Amino acid sequence: MFNNKRETTSNPILLKEVAMALHNPFSAEGQWYRGNLHTHTTVSDGSLPVQETCALYRNKGYDFLAITDHDAFFPAETFDKNLLVLPGIEIKAGCTQHIVLLNPVQAGETRHLPMNDLPRFLSPDTYTIAAHPYWSGLTSGDVATIPFFNAVEAFNGVCHRTRGKGFSSIHWDELLHTERFCHGVAVDDIHSVEDCGKGWVMVKAVNLTTKEIIASLKKGLFYASTGVEITHLEYHKTTVTIETADPFTAIDFIGIGPSGSRIASTDNKSTQAEFSINPAMKYLRIEITNAAGQKAWVNPISIP
Repeated sequence: MFNNKRETTSNPILLKEVAMALHNPFSAEGQWYRGNLHTHTTVSDGSLPVQETCALYRNKGYDFLAITDHDAFFPAETFDKNLLVLPGIEIKAGCTQHIVLLNPVQAGETRHLPMNDLPRFLSPDTYTIAAHPYWSGLTSGDVATIPFFNAVEAFNGVCHRTRGKGFSSIHWDELLHTERFCHGVAVDDIHSVEDCGKGWVMVKAVNLTTKEIIASLKKGLFYASTGVEITHLEYHKTTVTIETADPFTAIDFIGIGPSGSRIASTDNKSTQAEFSINPAMKYLRIEITNAAGQKAWVNPISIP
């Protein structure tokens, strides 16, 4: 797998993380859980209090939710009528980088945080997301100054609704191009009711606890979606096969630089595609689009 060549910290927690391996969630044990990883309530700038926000997601069939208010720790795992609520926070580090921490260390004040202070909020059980880089006006080089993150928001619902700047897949590819290996997530970043259910992750985990959800996220045992359901994914040495529940219009197999290919459906009936892997790709990630413009994103694998 890629190593994070830009990582220079001596923090042993971070050095351990950059050597992470990616696994295929469709061949892993456990069951699928749907969740939102970026959520605001009236504790910061959301329109609904915590309990009403939980009820909103529970009624939409979600299994878990991370409360990530600005500079306010949601303190501990809780269950709200069978909905798992993960501890979290969104902080602004450096000048413009917004960072979502899931299951963070509550290590003090987060306002006006220097970037080099970020590691004190991290543990081996923290999952870290570089939030909405396109909306924030960041380049991939700006994102790369964050000392460590597990994922980038490939899609952010509220940024798409309010500014048309919800997609950051180019940032993701540029980071992968420079061997800054990271996952891609889709999130609501909910601030009002209309933001609910726009982007989510489907996580494969052995049970519904913060510990197991975070462990699966760190292993890449999930895919991100705005409406496309993936039913099967299989990797071989030279090929990858993927299937969707409903017809797709296009599946993009994306690698470094110009490498990769698009498989388009001309009759809007296709639900399966196979792709031959070229070692020159260096990495492979998959992006699926349906006729409604909804998408799904599969986390990248490195190509030996």
